[in-house]
Amino acid sequence: MSIKKVRGLVIRESEHGETNKRLTFFAKEYGKITITAIGARKPKSKFLASAQLFTYSDLVLYDGGNYLTVSQSDVIDNFYAIRRDFDSLVLACYFCKLADKTVPYGTQADDILHLLLLTLSALCKGNGTPPELIAAAFETKFLQLHGFTPELNVCACGEILRGQTRTPSNDPVADTPLNGEAPRIWFGEEGVACDNCRAANSTRVTLAVLNAMEYEFGANLSAVFKLRADESTIKMWRGANKLLMRRHLDLDI
Repeated sequence: MSIKKVRGLVIRESEHGETNKRLTFFAKEYGKITITAIGARKPKSKFLASAQLFTYSDLVLYDGGNYLTVSQSDVIDNFYAIRRDFDSLVLACYFCKLADKTVPYGTQADDILHLLLLTLSALCKGNGTPPELIAAAFETKFLQLHGFTPELNVCACGEILRGQTRTPSNDPVADTPLNGEAPRIWFGEEGVACDNCRAANSTRVTLAVLNAMEYEFGANLSAVFKLRADESTIKMWRGANKLLMRRHLDLDI
């Protein structure tokens, strides 16, 4: 039996018994852990605030050997503004679900936790950034943090589909060929593909999509959401992300 202090985010909650909650807690240094908040469903519970989805807090846990229970809590941020916008709420649940499905129990993943916290903060602040753009940026960086960076320039057959690797501007929509003609580029489970090599499930992308992805792969976490893109670019970008997550993270959500 021991006491453990942790800081982290509630990424899943469920009822446990008549008045308790079972929480999946994404903790700094510890990764994903399961904890029980005794009496958290009672209206006057001292754990009422800290046992909510999206709540970032410091917890003192009692380790009983086979289970962890909350003995003290101090809320740092509950990202309440997310609940005021339906689209942001849906995406926040989606981001937490991605983390829950891909981060193993007891494995430190502080970089992914940091990305998740920055993403929830971006949804709260808005600042004119469409939630779908925040989602596209999150997905690409999430893939990179899980160890996968797709090919963005050359098809498997050797055909160059995009110019030499460079650092794009933070407005990838503007990074188009000088003659205004975009090549036919497809995106598959490993990256770009030409017309002859594309698989049946490949999706069409533009240079703007590839530039956006390159920006994210080269960006520090603090700069992930500084990108700007138009609706059509965001839609194609998320389509490419979906293919990559299905293939490399076994996710189809």
